[in-house]
Amino acid sequence: MDDTDHSFGELFQTLTQGISSLISQEIELARLEVSRAVSRAGSGMTLLLAGGLIVGGGVLALAVGVILVLALYFPEWIAVLIVGGVTLLLGLILILTGLRSLRAIGALGKSTSKSTSKSTSTSASLRSRQSAKPVVTGASGV
Repeated sequence: MDDTDHSFGELFQTLTQGISSLISQEIELARLEVSRAVSRAGSGMTLLLAGGLIVGGGVLALAVGVILVLALYFPEWIAVLIVGGVTLLLGLILILTGLRSLRAIGALGKSTSKSTSKSTSTSASLRSRQSAKPVVTGASGV
């Protein structure tokens, strides 16, 4: 028997080993890619948090500066109330805008889930209709 002649069983075994190896390698690659992405996301989140803290400190410093300028024209307590009220108003506007945006995303998820359940029920309905049809196995004699 020649080296190039292999039985069907040997070829099938080689094929299944190759597929198994390929799947294992793909899983390992996916794991490494996810690990890398998570690492980058962690670094990005750390930088985002640090930047947010620094910006927050800058906003506080600017608010104090505005209070000091307003205190030249109004009593200090009125200056603090003006800056505090404007800051509170801006914060509430941002919060409400963010909530509206999140609700829109939630509504999208609900419509997708309704669409999925509708197509699932339609699919089940079609399958039950197909199974209810009589099966004709012989030649039709008219």
